[in-house]
Amino acid sequence: MNIKRFFEEAKKDGLEECQIIINKSSSFSYTLYHEKLDNYSVSQSEKMTASGIYHGKYVAASTEKCNNNGLTYLIQTMLDASAVVEKESEIGLFPGSKKYHKRNVYSAEILETTPTFKINLGKRVESLLKQEEGVNDIAEISYSEEDNHSEFYNSYGLHLKDKANDWALVAFVLGKDGERTIDAGDIYFGNSFSSFHPEEFAHKIGEELRKKIGATSYQSGKYPVIIDREVFATFVSSYIRTTSAELVQKHLSPLANHLGEKIASSRLTIEERPLDKTIFHQYFDDEGVATQNKAIIKNGVLTTYLHNRETAKKDGTESTGNAVLAGGKLSVKAGYLKVKAGHTSLDELAKKANKGVYITSIAGYGTGLNPYNGDFSCQAQGFAIEEGKISRPLTLITLSGNLLQLMKDILMLDSRAKLNINAVECPDVLIKKLSIGGE
Repeated sequence: MNIKRFFEEAKKDGLEECQIIINKSSSFSYTLYHEKLDNYSVSQSEKMTASGIYHGKYVAASTEKCNNNGLTYLIQTMLDASAVVEKESEIGLFPGSKKYHKRNVYSAEILETTPTFKINLGKRVESLLKQEEGVNDIAEISYSEEDNHSEFYNSYGLHLKDKANDWALVAFVLGKDGERTIDAGDIYFGNSFSSFHPEEFAHKIGEELRKKIGATSYQSGKYPVIIDREVFATFVSSYIRTTSAELVQKHLSPLANHLGEKIASSRLTIEERPLDKTIFHQYFDDEGVATQNKAIIKNGVLTTYLHNRETAKKDGTESTGNAVLAGGKLSVKAGYLKVKAGHTSLDELAKKANKGVYITSIAGYGTGLNPYNGDFSCQAQGFAIEEGKISRPLTLITLSGNLLQLMKDILMLDSRAKLNINAVECPDVLIKKLSIGGE
């Protein structure tokens, strides 16, 4: 493709400024059913997204044709879009940051490893799971991997490149608790096969299943609650969405007008760390702005909203490098988040709680959350905490409360931090009180 010619033609047609993002990705996936290959898929996709300024208006277009014809299509579509776009652009496009902090997180190991090895890995996990006591059937064994390459160009001569890849293995098993069917599962993700240990992975799932045997409900009431690190990651993700300056400026965030104020427990610090060496590394956003590591919540204080260049101008500040371009519209999105861990253990959290509930999984949280005021209610499973110890398994309970209050009521965080597939790294957390619905 002739990118230089694209900018020349765009300028000739009246597009005062232009940028283009080219994304190329490939994927490989399979599922197993009773140790036999049930589904196998290999795919490739390409996409170009262009945006520009035409007669003072911000216009955008995209195509899956990554060739010179696709470039011509993008120009014409942006020109056509100007007829329906009413809003004038207040910021124009971005020439480029002074410095970018790129790290190589790409793993050649994934490409060099054969499909046969990857399929046998899943079969090995399934075989190990069948040997686990209490496992009656394998509900799911699935593998997926993605390889993504992106390039960013603009009419100011800026050219940025990035590439990343990862793989994931999902396993779920079924068992029996009397007449009741129980399940357990886990997901492993990363970009190295050498760090994956099938025996440990399978045994952990087996242990989780066995711990659910004999589960009962719990007496309704308000109790101290320990939220497992994987569940807490879900809460953190939805909480940080409310720090989007776009939502704040539209009066859709409950954190509007609280910048610089204490909004959570002093024990809570949440940082966005897109520059760390993880599979979620990202050194520029969809406007070409360099990303940065930063505290969003520091010791309970809201230190920043997340901005793209448009929201930043409205607030008289600078972009935080959180622009995302989708559907022809610039929005705001957080990258990899890290919750500062504590220095204690899960057992110490239970000792502090004394009597309460340890929540290990939730269901229906997305539909049960009110994004405007933070109220939520969802189904949950976990364990009772009795006399300062995690004890009998629980099921058929509901967990409800308010997300904003939950963050204020954090008493302790342990040191057992884990990076989750939703790009949130966090530990287990003890909450002062939440409502449990049960018996």
